[in-house]
Amino acid sequence: MTAGDRGSPVLPAARIARIRKGEASAAARLVGARYICLGEKDLEVFYDCRCLRDVMEAVRRTDPSPLLTHSPQDYMLDHETTSRLCQTACFGALAPNDSTGARHPAKAERAVPHLYYAQPFGGKDIPGEGVRPSLY
Repeated sequence: MTAGDRGSPVLPAARIARIRKGEASAAARLVGARYICLGEKDLEVFYDCRCLRDVMEAVRRTDPSPLLTHSPQDYMLDHETTSRLCQTACFGALAPNDSTGARHPAKAERAVPHLYYAQPFGGKDIPGEGVRPSLY
């Protein structure tokens, strides 16, 4: 969703974004994946039509199996919003009548991708209660 542009208390946004993109690209290569950043800004990930279309297009282009996203309960609203966007995009990517508005749109999925949620940061929900994983 973002390149982590506001993820440093000391580095300027452009520099930390370059560093984070490099880290993410390297991590993706290690597992044989490809890194895609949707270009949203930290603290500006919103559940709106434009962002949903971008996520849905990414799901259609990558055909993930499974799709792993943030926990629906997390310390940061960007993470929770990303979780909701991914949930909707997994189902919506199947709908051939739902256009993402991309210049060269990917075809609709043939099946709903399996969706899994990561543990929230620190293993706790927003009020600080422990969240026990159900899958290891």
